[in-house]
Amino acid sequence: MYRFLFVLTFLLPFIAKGQSTEGKLTVKTTGYERVKGDVLILLFKGEDGFPGDHEKAFRKAKEELKGAEHYFYFDGLPQGNYAIIVVHDENENGLADTNWIGIPKESIGISNYPKIGRPEYEMAKISLEEAESKELNIVVDKVF
Repeated sequence: MYRFLFVLTFLLPFIAKGQSTEGKLTVKTTGYERVKGDVLILLFKGEDGFPGDHEKAFRKAKEELKGAEHYFYFDGLPQGNYAIIVVHDENENGLADTNWIGIPKESIGISNYPKIGRPEYEMAKISLEEAESKELNIVVDKVF
């Protein structure tokens, strides 16, 4: 009996790890005009804060752009709906620069989104099921 409990105690963490309910998301970004500056990515879980309130992003990252393609990896994501915004921050100021009426001056990309009008969460959202791994390609482009 003690051997059984010892073996069960030893194996339980490995069994539980194999049954993770968290998802993974790989985001490939392309379309950069110049390989210069940084890439900012904002992952929103739900529509709260999307698209403009960067402080309400569920996860965010900033990395130096080193090639025509750039990858971001998010793991440990709970099941649910997400929307993504990618900004090519060429001047490396950490912001999505806009003109006086709010139109982005730097290249941007949005999950599932056509390049027309203000981004709406319902059009940009992607669904991540329990323990799902998903790959997504986002093309960054100038709005105008």
